[in-house]
Amino acid sequence: MDILAVGTWGSGLEPDKRNTAFLVDGKTLLDCGPGTTEYLINSGIDISQIKRILVTHLHLDHAGGIPEFIWQRALHGICTDINITGPVEIVESMGNILRNYHTPAFMMNGITFNGSDPDLSIRPGKHTVEEYTYRISCSGKSVFYSGDTSYTEEAIENGRNCDLFIHEATYPDSMGKEANRYGHSTVSDAIRVFRASGSRIFMPTHMTRDSYNALLSIRDKNIVLPEEGKVYKI
Repeated sequence: MDILAVGTWGSGLEPDKRNTAFLVDGKTLLDCGPGTTEYLINSGIDISQIKRILVTHLHLDHAGGIPEFIWQRALHGICTDINITGPVEIVESMGNILRNYHTPAFMMNGITFNGSDPDLSIRPGKHTVEEYTYRISCSGKSVFYSGDTSYTEEAIENGRNCDLFIHEATYPDSMGKEANRYGHSTVSDAIRVFRASGSRIFMPTHMTRDSYNALLSIRDKNIVLPEEGKVYKI
């Protein structure tokens, strides 16, 4: 599996940082926040090869780029099938947004919502809104991805023995109360879930400056701090 780190940051952006998003084998996009499509096109990535988007929840930084992706697909003459999976509300939510943007009907050619995939395991996260975690298994490899979630046994089970465990680490440990209040994880929460899952490599995402600095101080060969725009092989 090739994993492109499109974005690794939380909702509060900084220069040269993008909202969390990962591209798996050029075909599966994990979350699609604002600017994701622009980055993919500017990087020379063929968006016609993306066959599905897995949306963890319907906050702007995770789903706000979907209308742009749909428009750009159509404007590039792409009408191949793509499945957009996410919370139940995604159909109504995206439908309303696309109507408000007066999206021409032809732009929806090839697009379906919440189809089933045999290589995909979906389990709930623990956030302030409906939230899901995803596990993709292909050719003997597996990757787990969480959006925004506080500590939950569901993430441990869905990520059990994965080759790559991508989990949010929004807050430093000193902000545990804030993490619980807003449905996020501290650095220690994320590492604890990773270790309990028995997975091989932990890759934190949805970081902030404070959590990033805390992660920099940890020396562990099984923790990989992702760089935006870099491809990781598992």
